Amino acid sequence: MSYPIITCPTDCTYEVPAIDMDECAPFVDFDEIDHIYLTGLDQGLTDWTDLAEWTARLSDDGGDIDDIRDFHVRAELAKPEYNVVDISLKRTVETEKKFSITASEDETNTTNYDAMRQMQCHVRYLMWYSAGRFMYGGTNGIEVDVQANHIITPNEELNYIELVLMWRADHHPERIDNPLI
Repeated sequence: MSYPIITCPTDCTYEVPAIDMDECAPFVDFDEIDHIYLTGLDQGLTDWTDLAEWTARLSDDGGDIDDIRDFHVRAELAKPEYNVVDISLKRTVETEKKFSITASEDETNTTNYDAMRQMQCHVRYLMWYSAGRFMYGGTNGIEVDVQANHIITPNEELNYIELVLMWRADHHPERIDNPLI
């Protein structure tokens, strides 16, 4: 599985995880998802923190199987869908989470339009995404299904390509400081 493994307790001795709160200088984050990076399955990175590896692999028009495409987007990660199930002894468990990113790509030139059409072939990709100072996805990336559509808006609103990227996992993806900024 391409998601980081979180070690959950196997007995009833749960510890509250460490936190970092600062009353005078709180760390807050207002960035939206600004880049989505896609490559083929089985084309994960060796070290996703390594700027040189990213630089060598990023190519919007190259023909190497391990090229990573950089989509400039405005996007959000919605709260994942999941169920809380009551089980014996008045306990509850959560089902696997269904994650979804909805992204708008506003550069609708012919190359990008044709790429959108090609993505309608129902293939899967590996994905990483960034939101300002952070990158998400781990060394192996996140295996996603993609829905791609061209949206033509009324009046003088901006037309765009919509990408909906979906995956399932027990936990949110791993996060690092964005090596590309």
